[in-house]
Amino acid sequence: MGETYGSTLSESIVGYEPDLISAVSEDGTEGYIEPRRLLGPYNSEEEAIACYNWRNENKVGYVLVPLYNSEHEEIGTFMHKIGKGIYSGVITLEEFMEAKAQGWPCKDGSTPIEEEPIFKSLEEAQEAVKNGWPDNQ
Repeated sequence: MGETYGSTLSESIVGYEPDLISAVSEDGTEGYIEPRRLLGPYNSEEEAIACYNWRNENKVGYVLVPLYNSEHEEIGTFMHKIGKGIYSGVITLEEFMEAKAQGWPCKDGSTPIEEEPIFKSLEEAQEAVKNGWPDNQ
């Protein structure tokens, strides 16, 4: 097929991202994924916000993408983490692409949402309350 494959570090060395980047599935199978089939880039800031809102509303944290060997034969799936959220929901790449094709349908659309902070500890939350949270927002 004439494809290049390697790690995400290859771009800084050879000047371009490989067609297939190395990945390891949940069961330990080593292979490659297609970076172009993953999230971005977005066509606009509104699209990026709509995708973010859709992921949050649907509690999606991972997309199952095909895992390939170096001959580009599918050998499994890879759980690709999307976003920086805390969600553990898993969907297929097809479901993800369908939501994208539909414009990330969700109740908030592309309106930026004010989010509650995520506290790393009970002590951090208690300190925020002492300092006036949430009234000082």
